[in-house]
Formats: sequence, C-alpha cells, structure tokens
Amino acid sequence: MSTVAKHLAYNYRWVYGIFMSIMILMMAGLALSFEVFGHYALDDQRSSVWETVGLQAPRWFLFVIGIMLATVNLPVLVAHGITRRLFARGALVFAVASSAAFSVLMLMGFVVERAVYSANGMMAAIDDYPLAKVSDAGRFYVEITLAGLLFLLSGWVIGLLFYRLRVWLALLALPVVTLPVIGGIAMGVSTMAGVEMSFVNVVLIQLAAVVVVSALGYFLGRDVAIKPKKA
Repeated sequence: MSTVAKHLAYNYRWVYGIFMSIMILMMAGLALSFEVFGHYALDDQRSSVWETVGLQAPRWFLFVIGIMLATVNLPVLVAHGITRRLFARGALVFAVASSAAFSVLMLMGFVVERAVYSANGMMAAIDDYPLAKVSDAGRFYVEITLAGLLFLLSGWVIGLLFYRLRVWLALLALPVVTLPVIGGIAMGVSTMAGVEMSFVNVVLIQLAAVVVVSALGYFLGRDVAIKPKKA
C-alpha cells in the first residue's frame, strides 16, 4: 500500500470504525426484531430486510468520503509536498480497499439475517431470498464492491468539480457525473432497472464506468489549483 493510501487509512480509521459499529448494531437490531416479531417483520414485497436497509448506507458513506478526499485531503497533502498524481494513485488504492471492506460488511449482513431466518423457521416460507447459493454470494461481492467504488469515485469527481469550478458550472455538470451513482444504485445481484442481466455484462458495465469516472477524476485533479485556507 502506498504512503498516501496508508495516510488516508490512518486518518479515517476512527470514522470507518464508528460507521461499521453502527452497521453491526443495525444487524443486531434486525436479528432481535426477527426474534420478537418473526415473519411479521417482512411484508409481501420483501424477502430480506437487510437488502433494503443495509445496502444503501455504506454506499452513500463512501460517496461522502470521496467528496472529502477531493476537498479536504488533497489540498492538505499537496500543500505538504505530495504531487497530485501520487495522491490520485494512493486515493484510488484507498478507494478500492474501502469498497472491498464495506462489501464484506454488507455480505455478512445477509449471512446473519439468513441464520436468524433459519433459526426462527422463516426460511421455509421464503422462495426468493437473495444470495441463496454460495455462487450468488461471490457474484454479489464483486458487483457490490464495484458499485461502492463507483459511489466513492463519483464523490471524488463531484468534490473536484465544486473545488475547482464556479458553483453554477459545477451544478450544470452534476447530472453527468452522478450517472455512475445511479448505476450503482440500480445494479444489485446481476439486475439493473428490474431487468435481469448476466453477471459478466453487469461487471463489464461497472468496470467501464470505473475507468471512465477514474479518468475524469484524474483529468480534473491533475492540475487543480490549491486554494489557500482563509483564517
């Protein structure tokens, strides 16, 4: 891991730890609700509560981290002699590691939920539970990691837009740079916009989006002027 990535990991360790602790408490709360209410915790349209409440928060958390990397960490490290190119490389390593770590947390939520369902005899009444097989879990992990990476990189690009451009210009460009976020929301387990897609096609689309948004972030950040901090 690069020096910049290590610095970012150290800098955000408490923020990540607190957020992950909240997610773990959320898992525990869901497990307790199933113990108390059983199948009444579900409705006709939902076979997994975790799929609804446990997947969105980490993505938006990574989105905010991406904004902070561009507006808080980049100016400080460049002011201390780190080149923009070196920062971009380290930030990308940190982004991939962050998304992979949070994807483990999201995957574990399904493991806990399924175990509680099984203990309460609820699985017998569920025909379409997400990640029914080990292969489903593997596909989910890859897709959710790439989706989280898209959220973080989109935050990075949006942060750079508002840092280097006038507000009204950044607002005009906002609909374009948020497209990867929309894709990240829509792509679940080999599904986009309610239409089944093959795992390979989903991953290829996500990888292409990662390349495009990474290139855009590099283009915006390679010569960004560092604004002096005002007292």
